[in-house]
Amino acid sequence: MDLGLTGKVVLITGGAKGIGFEIARAFLAEGCRVAVSDIDLNALAAAKKSLGELGECLTLACDVTNAEDVEMMVGVAESHFGTLDILINNAGVLKSCLVEELDESLWDFSLNVNLKSTFLCSKYGYGVMQRHGGGVIINAASFAAVIPSVGHGAYGAAKAAVINLTRTCAAEFAPSNVRVNAYVPGVVATHLTAGMRNDPTTAEKMLADIPLRRFADPSDLASVIVFLASDQASYMTGSVVEIHGGKLCVQNPHAAWSN
Repeated sequence: MDLGLTGKVVLITGGAKGIGFEIARAFLAEGCRVAVSDIDLNALAAAKKSLGELGECLTLACDVTNAEDVEMMVGVAESHFGTLDILINNAGVLKSCLVEELDESLWDFSLNVNLKSTFLCSKYGYGVMQRHGGGVIINAASFAAVIPSVGHGAYGAAKAAVINLTRTCAAEFAPSNVRVNAYVPGVVATHLTAGMRNDPTTAEKMLADIPLRRFADPSDLASVIVFLASDQASYMTGSVVEIHGGKLCVQNPHAAWSN
């Protein structure tokens, strides 16, 4: 299937590693011109070298919780490439803490990185897309937004709000030909989930809830996100696409593996 993405300009936040890095690789493979932003300068330098070997890639240091930084990031991407066609709001952080032990600073940090950044990038990214005739915005939600998770109250609250914001933006941006969707990953094999996945007892409990009986590879998400960004998905907006191996689609998926 020809997705028709050759030459499109893509901006990916938190793109220097993990899911964001794999998304960048996937868009470059489609012939896109890609801008990757991150706050981790070391990871950004490594990404610039490896992604630059795959195609035209611009790397940008940015704190996506800061409005001035975001406005500058979007402006530099537009100035460099001449437009912005696709924005992937991928930047996020996962910090475990029970609500009774959660202090205000950790709450603010989680909401800022996971939610405020999506608002800021969508606002300024939309401004560019509106001037250039349209575009696509895709936001990272989480399974914790669908079914809350003990120890992840701030994270789940932020990601649930991302889904709400996605649907609001889908309606508000539609007159300017800008589509907005979100995706819901399950447990993805990245640095953010390494602690849980590397503990045998915890990993086995998590796998028992997943019918496909494996954790997602970042490429499992990237291929779906690339499709959502293409004109093949031109009638999709305000949608929340689940990419989680069927996690808890039934109460007892582990029973299918017990025979």
